[in-house]
Amino acid sequence: MMRSFKTFAITRDRSSSEERFIATARAVRTDVDASALAEATPTNHALRQLSQTDPCLEKVLYLGKPQDRTFRCPLTPDPCYMFKIGDFSRLGQVSVRMLRHYDDLDLLKPAYIDRFTGYRYYTIEQLPRLNRILALKDLGIPLEKITDLLQQNLPIVELQNLLRSKQIELEEQIQADRSRLNRLSARLDRLEREGQTSTYDAILKSVPTYSIASIRQIVPFVAEMPKYRCLAIDRLDRWLKAQNILPIGSEVVLYHASEYTETNIDMEFGIAIPAPAKPIGAKVQDGTIVRQLPACDRVASVFHSGMIQNVTQAIVALFSWIDANGYVSNGAIREIHLFGAETVLVRDEPVTIELQIPLA
Repeated sequence: MMRSFKTFAITRDRSSSEERFIATARAVRTDVDASALAEATPTNHALRQLSQTDPCLEKVLYLGKPQDRTFRCPLTPDPCYMFKIGDFSRLGQVSVRMLRHYDDLDLLKPAYIDRFTGYRYYTIEQLPRLNRILALKDLGIPLEKITDLLQQNLPIVELQNLLRSKQIELEEQIQADRSRLNRLSARLDRLEREGQTSTYDAILKSVPTYSIASIRQIVPFVAEMPKYRCLAIDRLDRWLKAQNILPIGSEVVLYHASEYTETNIDMEFGIAIPAPAKPIGAKVQDGTIVRQLPACDRVASVFHSGMIQNVTQAIVALFSWIDANGYVSNGAIREIHLFGAETVLVRDEPVTIELQIPLA
């Protein structure tokens, strides 16, 4: 049950001029003789005693002449209460620091600022605006946008569009968090099964489109892969020199297969080149094709550091990660050589390769 209050006011001359300054009035419990207090001339000592008697007293402001005992805001003709910023912060359950920040953004300006002390004062009528600010902020709307909303008084349709946009953003964030949670659960399950950390750490990323010159061929058996790759590299090198084209990126090997296989491997060996003035999508010479490697919004990526002949282990690990995390592959496996040209490589030297698998 709410308590009822009686009030008294204090006024005092600041100087010999006619100006009066803001004084403090305290709301006291009904069992205190407020009329006797109002007739008295309280001293600082008396106020300290009063605060010690009831430390829960609410502080209220008063500005006016000695004979005027109504509580009145200096900016309005109607009687109203004013609160110091600390008391208003407790009423609105928002920090003093945030109230000052709202003032700086013109979101919630004080009803009155003492020109002598710089103290900020607020009225009870400002609480609904504060609550609206807090409600919009709780929805994730930036304070700068809330300022525009309140100042421009946007139509209901524009407010609905803003809230729908925020709704979509939050739904996307929830989806991203759910995917992250699934990846975390999959990693925990793997640790529990294997009892050790994985050699390969897969991540999700996006990749841009770029031009490649490539040769695509079917490799009968996985054991013949080195021979077919060397032939493809030699043919590509001759064509690039004939066209006076300098590669601008890494070699890339594409495996066009929906699953791992060791026979009849559909392999495409390419290298990044500058974008041609007119993209070419057909064979140009000796089986060489110039085309755009499409961009992917989401690929699963892993790095293999070790012998090139062991790259199959990374591919298997990446497919296992995709399956464990509930994703579906949607495109050719991309093997990107970060170590340089494969023909220059000594076979017993470790290499660094990035493997990418586009996801649906």
